[in-house]
Amino acid sequence: MGGKLSQTYGRLASVVHGFRESPAAGSAADESRRERTPAVSDPNVTELFGKIEDALLLYDTETLEVVQANDVVEDVWGYDSEAILGKTAAELSATLPDLDQEIEGYMAGLLAGEPRQFDWLLERADGTTVWANVSANLTTFGEEEYVMALVRDVSERKQREEAIQELHDATREMVRASDKTEVACITVEAAESILELPLVGVWCLDETERVLEPTAASSQADELLGTHPTYERGDGLAWDVFQSQKPALYDDVSTVDGVYNETTPVRSEMLVPCGRNGLLIAGSTTTAEFTETDLSLAQLLAANAQVAIDRTAYINQLTRRTSQMEFFNGLIRHDVMNAMMVIGSRAEILSATLDGEQRRHALTIAEWTDDAAEVVRHVRDILSTFTDEDGPDLEPKNVSASLRAEVGRLRTTYPAATFEVDAEANVVVTANDLLDDVLGNLVGNAVEHNDTADLTVEVSVWSDPDTGRAHVEVADDGMGVPDDRKEAIFRRGETGLVKHTGSGFGLFFVDVMVSSYAGSITVRDNDPSGAVFELTLPLAGTDRPPTEPVSRRIVD
Repeated sequence: MGGKLSQTYGRLASVVHGFRESPAAGSAADESRRERTPAVSDPNVTELFGKIEDALLLYDTETLEVVQANDVVEDVWGYDSEAILGKTAAELSATLPDLDQEIEGYMAGLLAGEPRQFDWLLERADGTTVWANVSANLTTFGEEEYVMALVRDVSERKQREEAIQELHDATREMVRASDKTEVACITVEAAESILELPLVGVWCLDETERVLEPTAASSQADELLGTHPTYERGDGLAWDVFQSQKPALYDDVSTVDGVYNETTPVRSEMLVPCGRNGLLIAGSTTTAEFTETDLSLAQLLAANAQVAIDRTAYINQLTRRTSQMEFFNGLIRHDVMNAMMVIGSRAEILSATLDGEQRRHALTIAEWTDDAAEVVRHVRDILSTFTDEDGPDLEPKNVSASLRAEVGRLRTTYPAATFEVDAEANVVVTANDLLDDVLGNLVGNAVEHNDTADLTVEVSVWSDPDTGRAHVEVADDGMGVPDDRKEAIFRRGETGLVKHTGSGFGLFFVDVMVSSYAGSITVRDNDPSGAVFELTLPLAGTDRPPTEPVSRRIVD
């Protein structure tokens, strides 16, 4: 629009040698200003005013009255080009707080030679309002200065912007929904109230993924159409659109091949996929009712519904998994632990009464029972970490001592590797009893995935009182971690298992537990070779931030 306005100014300035009539004097000033002729009477200017497609006006710089206008102003304001003469900018504007101050602000800039472009709410002759975009500049015709304004109706754009904002508000309600049915109901309500689509419904894919079932519909759709159909593979336009995942807009479905119900009273129809979750269908009993703007807004609504349905499915899946883990946690806590205690106690009785080889077998059973019970306790603690609403019970833990102990065990397990420890003494963090397993898995990972011959693992611990964090760094000179694996190694099922120490869950376990401690883990390349893993954990006695998902940063 700016280019078009500049061209207009240039063409006008090149042909205008106009004049401005003197204002009428005396008490008849108000009436006379309504009857004045256009300020610039040159035929070329008049012709040019008639060719401009948008409303074009000249304003008096002192009174802000319209002194000249083209015929397009009638489309915007409802006044013809003569009736609008003499009206002020304020009279042509909707009544708003601080209206005069707003106009004065724009005028100050214009008089200083600064062009202005802005959206403005106008008041039409019939009292209704309309949004317009105004491009204004100070221009000179003959010896007189005027404000020239090019005005374009932008009501459709404004309505679209408002609809988009209201759709975003509806989306916030969608993401709080508990299931796809609730999402579908909110989607229909938004389509009715925001997009003004009275005949609308949402069909969701059933659990077999073979049928689109009617899930929610507007009251007018229910009254007009009665029972809504279920679409199976190959059924009409609805399944075609869902299968292709491409929205469709029909001006008259009665003329389209493949319509599901040939006697339907619906004529105009929009079909918009909600991803692979379902379909949004809107209709009208009149032809050519919907525009491309309607379709784009319906697509936005359907996309938001897709995200919300995906989210509810994910949350419900997590809820089911949490329930399952709670069940297994209870099973382990009671049944399995009780069984291990019975076996262990019987083995101790046998070892006290038997001799020779049989006694050794009984002692072996008792030892393995103790080991199994310890593993069960670890699994129980891990499950509690996943399922407890308030998170794990945390307490001060000496990370320096824990790390030295884990390195000591690994030296025995991997005698070919060299371990170097530089640990600040008595660094105490907020964690739980699984901290030893976290450290064992982290250090063990450096050995497990490298050739231990000539491998050096450097382990460091230090505290930073200024940030309230402790740092644990494990650096090796092995093969390193490729860039495309630096994120994947923390995912479940993506890492190798550390079989000889700790809980055996690898870096996924480290990832989850560090998150529960409100810590973070990073990985970067070592120099000249290998990898460096760094943990940060909250120091005990500092304000612990809320538990959030673990922060993993790939450090270049």
